[in-house]
Amino acid sequence: MPIVEPALAVRNTLYANWTITNPDNDPSVQETFNPNFVSFTTQYYTPSPRRIHSFQISVMSSPNRARMTPEEVGSIVMYRVEQEMLCHCWAIPGIGGDYSTYEQYIQNMQDTVDQILRIKSTAEVGQGIQFIRDSPGWSNEDEFQNRLLFHRVLHFTAVYYRTDTSLPATSGLWGTGIWGSFNWG
Repeated sequence: MPIVEPALAVRNTLYANWTITNPDNDPSVQETFNPNFVSFTTQYYTPSPRRIHSFQISVMSSPNRARMTPEEVGSIVMYRVEQEMLCHCWAIPGIGGDYSTYEQYIQNMQDTVDQILRIKSTAEVGQGIQFIRDSPGWSNEDEFQNRLLFHRVLHFTAVYYRTDTSLPATSGLWGTGIWGSFNWG
């Protein structure tokens, strides 16, 4: 199993290797409140207050969309896990923000995310991800009908290996509840 959950590993890798200055990342915190910096999160919305930050990158994994294939079968089974993930990039102009500048910002963000995921994602020590397959790639979900909002989504798959050495700790059917309190005698 990876040391860090895959969405956190990708978010941490993006934050640690962010090199561009338009827009720049906040050197002190990943989820920043400063509208001039990129906010890195693992949620669709930034919490408290619930919003989409002016520059935001959200990395989310879908737990029910992970394919597990047994690779090594024996007393300990090792699974190859292919976790489908999404990376949302937003650039939302504020007052006085113009279309062409923010279009360049979102393109800079996309290029940097691509570069980091291709080069740095498997080189990060301790993250656990073996490789990232970035297909089908980016989709454009911009909203220009009621507001100026640049929104691009990267669909990718993180591949890592997981080993289960024990059963999950649960009470089971007979431990508690209706069957545990039943008088059998």
